[in-house]
Amino acid sequence: LPILLASLGHQVTLASRLLPTPALSLAIKEKKADAGVMITASHNSGAYNGFKIKLPPGVSAPSSFTQQVEKAIPSKPVEPNKKIKIQKADWLPFYLSTMKTKVNLPILRKAGLKVVVDSMYGVDERHFEQLLLGGRTKAQTVAGERDVFFGGRQPEPVGANLGPLSKAIKASKADVGFATDGDGDRIGMMDEKGNFVDVHKLHALLLYHLWVNRGMRGGIVKTVSGTQMIERMAKKWHIPLFETPIGFKYIGEVMLREDILLGLEESGGIAVKGHLAERDGLLSGLLLLEALVTMKKSVSQAIGFLQKEFGPFYSGRIDLENISF
Repeated sequence: LPILLASLGHQVTLASRLLPTPALSLAIKEKKADAGVMITASHNSGAYNGFKIKLPPGVSAPSSFTQQVEKAIPSKPVEPNKKIKIQKADWLPFYLSTMKTKVNLPILRKAGLKVVVDSMYGVDERHFEQLLLGGRTKAQTVAGERDVFFGGRQPEPVGANLGPLSKAIKASKADVGFATDGDGDRIGMMDEKGNFVDVHKLHALLLYHLWVNRGMRGGIVKTVSGTQMIERMAKKWHIPLFETPIGFKYIGEVMLREDILLGLEESGGIAVKGHLAERDGLLSGLLLLEALVTMKKSVSQAIGFLQKEFGPFYSGRIDLENISF
């Protein structure tokens, strides 16, 4: 693909190693590139693969753009110019160093917690664990090696797929567990007992932390399938609330034109003001850990507090395959 794109006249830079999708988005923003392409199965099983197209400043391309790309696909194969040299760059260090400016890593390292991270054999590898090194907090990684078939699991961080994480939490008596999807832009969380915490509650926890603990301000944009708990919180604190169709590209569009604190997607995608108008699983997990440390509560205590203040709300999901109507 890089040679083919270069043969069509584009100046192409290829990542020199495996890269989370938000790291590509951040590179587009930093280098002021015209576009970026991520080849990934995303949160789908290893049998799938596809293209994610990102546009400045690192956001998901809208349907209008992808439709133009589809129309521009040549009817006949293009012969790549194999003499073209492709530049390579390593954007991972910049991405990981950016995390240090977005999260209070010293207090996380000092907290003395036990954290288990399930990278689901995806591109986040052991990044979460490595960022927490150097203090009393101890982190271990489940499925931190790359496996193009994701160990036979679908690499989506939802309860049904996180048996290994739950088992590791119980075995190590950990305080919290996090999971990121195959390309590193979605987050999932489990409590100290190895129970899955649905993403709607994570949205509420993160909003509470950013608004109350950090004193950050801005609107909220969420998809139509998001929790009403966010609506109650927004009403109480007089926060502008925007609602979009399902799909993070719609959230990104609102974040580019409005002053938005959080972009929230029901499938584990979270965007935070001052970073990207795009999902980032690693940053979301670190901020959620920061919320727990700041509130001095366990996961179940923090969620219980939010349920008492703004709920109760409950969410469930059933996936159906090969269903005909």
